[in-house]
Amino acid sequence: MIRRIARLQSDVAVPPLAPVWTDRLERLFALRAPAPQALSTLADLARDMPAIAPAVARIPRPPGRHRPRAASTCRR
Repeated sequence: MIRRIARLQSDVAVPPLAPVWTDRLERLFALRAPAPQALSTLADLARDMPAIAPAVARIPRPPGRHRPRAASTCRR
């Protein structure tokens, strides 16, 4: 019981997720769409959540569909 109380007290010291991260995770978990739209949404989310980018890149695309390129900051 004492260990459980100590663990709960240590949880108080951990700050909550920032609202922007809560929003990103809610968008990720709410994703319900046919594959082409889901892949597009995942690619958009991967720009904001780089940790999921490698997994998104490994998802097979139907023939004729290209992997989205990273957003470029260069102007031509």
